Formats: sequence, C-alpha cells, structure tokens
Amino acid sequence: MRIVLDQDQVLALWVERILEWYNQDYKTNFLREDVKEYWGMDNLLGAQGRDFLRSCMRYPELYRDLDPVEGAIAGVKSLVDAGHDVVIATAIPSCAGIAYHGKLEWIRRNMPFFDLKNFIAIQRKDLLDGDLLLDDAPHHIDAWNKTDRTSVVFDCPWNQGVKADHRIKNWKEFLELIRDLDNPIPFG
Repeated sequence: MRIVLDQDQVLALWVERILEWYNQDYKTNFLREDVKEYWGMDNLLGAQGRDFLRSCMRYPELYRDLDPVEGAIAGVKSLVDAGHDVVIATAIPSCAGIAYHGKLEWIRRNMPFFDLKNFIAIQRKDLLDGDLLLDDAPHHIDAWNKTDRTSVVFDCPWNQGVKADHRIKNWKEFLELIRDLDNPIPFG
C-alpha cells in the first residue's frame, strides 16, 4: 500500500513549537487546544501574530528542530519495514521557501532509515498517486476525499468538522488501522 503522510502535526509538532516561542516572547499562555482554525493562528495570536508567524516560518531551524509526534518515528519505521511504500508529502509555505531545507533535515536527523526519494514538497496532495492520506489539514483531506481514496484525519482542534474515512488520535491507532486495512476480517 502507498501511504502518504503529512509532515507537520503528523510527524513533527509544528503548532506546539510556534506557541511555545510566542508564549515566551509575548508572555502569553496559548495551548494547542486554543487553535480552532487551520492557518488561523495569526487570528488567535493578535495583531502581531501574522508577522510573528511569517518570521518563524522563515527560520529553517524551526522545522529542523521540531519535536516528533509521539510514536511517529517508530510508526513510520514499522510501515516501511512491513513493506509499505511510505511517502512524506509536505507543503512549503509560500513566504518561506527555506522551510524545505529544514523539513528535509528533520527527516535526515530523525528518520535515517527513510528513503529521501519519497519526500515530496507539494501544495496539492490530491495530485499524488497514493492509496491513503494521513493529514491534519482540512483542505488536504477534503481534496483527497474527492478522489475516492482512503482519507485519515489526524485529530486536532482545527479539524473537528472534517469528514474523512477514518479519524485517529495517535500513531498507535493509525498502525492498528493499517493492520485492519491490510488484513480485513471477513464477515460471515
């Protein structure tokens, strides 16, 4: 099975790092749960939020040094070892082309087993040839759904209204889902 994985919030904790830095700089205490709209963090963070976000996204070390999502690295290794064709497909912010290098370096540092030929920077993941997409972004899930392929949304506060074939809360649930899809239990 070809499994397409998003990078930010599926493999690496982007939102958490942005909020950590913002809270330090502006003496606030925003949490991940406060982010209710995808790409709406600048609304949450106030007047200076947009400039702060753009500045952070232009810092390649931001992407390189993100903490991994719990279970993600072992989960990807498990998928690769099981023979799945795993693709990491990530969007690069139009205001921060340098993010490509940080995201690629994150994979090199955290997943040395991953074949970098399967790393793709792309704005429209629905254009990819894959059997299944795991993503947190509503627009990527919505577009993928129109292709009649399996969509899995990684549960986040900003995607509660998104319809997908499956919704998972963590990597353990995702690996169980893949096992079920690989070996469906026959009825009867």
